[in-house]
Amino acid sequence: MVIEAQAFKYSSETQKEVLNFLSKFPRNPDIFLFFSKDDVKISTILSLLKKIYPSTPVIGSTVEGLILNKSAYETNKMFLIIALFLKKGKVIPFKFENATNNEEKAGLYLQSLISNNTSFIFLFVESIATNVGKILSTFDIKYKNIPIFGFASGDSLEFKNTYQIFDLNIYTNSMVGLIFEGDFYYNYMLALKTKPLFDLIITESEEIFIKKINNKKALDFVGEILEKADIKEKVPLQFLFGLKLRNKKRSFTPISINYEEKFFQILEEVPSRTEASFVVPDENERLNDIKLKLNLFSQAVNFSYIQAGFISSCAGCGKILYDDSEEEIKHIWEKFDCIPIFGTFNFGPIFPIKNGNKVSNFTTTFFVFGEK
Repeated sequence: MVIEAQAFKYSSETQKEVLNFLSKFPRNPDIFLFFSKDDVKISTILSLLKKIYPSTPVIGSTVEGLILNKSAYETNKMFLIIALFLKKGKVIPFKFENATNNEEKAGLYLQSLISNNTSFIFLFVESIATNVGKILSTFDIKYKNIPIFGFASGDSLEFKNTYQIFDLNIYTNSMVGLIFEGDFYYNYMLALKTKPLFDLIITESEEIFIKKINNKKALDFVGEILEKADIKEKVPLQFLFGLKLRNKKRSFTPISINYEEKFFQILEEVPSRTEASFVVPDENERLNDIKLKLNLFSQAVNFSYIQAGFISSCAGCGKILYDDSEEEIKHIWEKFDCIPIFGTFNFGPIFPIKNGNKVSNFTTTFFVFGEK
């Protein structure tokens, strides 16, 4: 079965354009995914979706909500591109109010919805990452290896904390998401149909919290790196992916995607380039052991992600991409023409059209997954 993901930019005040677009899709699409710059206009679209596709899950966020914010260039936010290969299965949408005050109950509720047949979970939590950790810590051991993708917001006042997911009235302290049951495939790059070694929760305060790793060597390796990072300074840990490294001036340095050879060069250079403090082992035996762990870890992180409006690199050919221009994004799309890719830039969804130095004023991008 081939799954088709179609992108659609909706910027009209009227319903005609979106109705025409929706008419081209199957009667029962698997899922709608969107990222919008406008809280008001998106409500019109979602109202139409609810009427036309009452049973189809809709997930996404607006620029005033969880995923995007106006000062993202200053806060150095990082986002992932997650490639999904969907096969026929069951999608369970869920919502839990007041999650940040009831982490244990939220975790038990989430666990009650999953089963041994669960492929993965797409989770949004209006909470800091520590609260998300409490939610996930309630899972029984038999569910610990279920991959969880998504985002945790911070407690910054610049967020309005409004979510446009499943309905129009999900606000502060909510936990919402999708549970994928049955025969689903997903991956991070090309057509490699294997489960990743880890899952990520990205916080708006720049730290990376790795909550689930089903490979002990990779877990040990990541743990060692996280322990050495100066979290108090909120130094980003993007160097773990070998793609980009921020220096003291908050600029970005392209890093080769050859993880095994480059990672230790990065470690050696880190003290002079960031506020963080890292210790490079002197013992050859210790170094070789870490290299072995790195090799395992790197197999799971060879994918592209969006960071501060820049696509970092193309996992297909290794080309470093510096811009969010249409030309650069077209390069990614051509390399992954058979893979549904979704995500956001800080000032808009994927595939913005550049107009001089400013992203043109479109509102919404939809990605619709359905059988081709």
